[in-house]
Amino acid sequence: MTCALIVGACAIAFVADAAEIKVISTPAASAALNAVARDFERATGHKVMLEYSNIATMRGRINADESFDIAVVSPKVVGELEQQGKLVTGASLNMGRTGRNKIPLRSERG
Repeated sequence: MTCALIVGACAIAFVADAAEIKVISTPAASAALNAVARDFERATGHKVMLEYSNIATMRGRINADESFDIAVVSPKVVGELEQQGKLVTGASLNMGRTGRNKIPLRSERG
């Protein structure tokens, strides 16, 4: 499954004034996100709140208009939520793959 980073390709760059950044994700990306969040917090002093849940729960939270700064979900879910107007079309960034191959999360932007 490919993961996508939502709410702006450079969302973290645009939250320079934020003291707390809320990230919702499926558990598949937890190892990578935990490491990145820890490094980001050390580098910036900002707090990253990571919340993990299955895709059905995440979809429900987004559909219920729960606020978040970043969501890590599959491209299929991105497309569905964009069509419903829950996410800004074109504001996603493919970050990597998760699954049996244990491929590290990485940026695929050039």
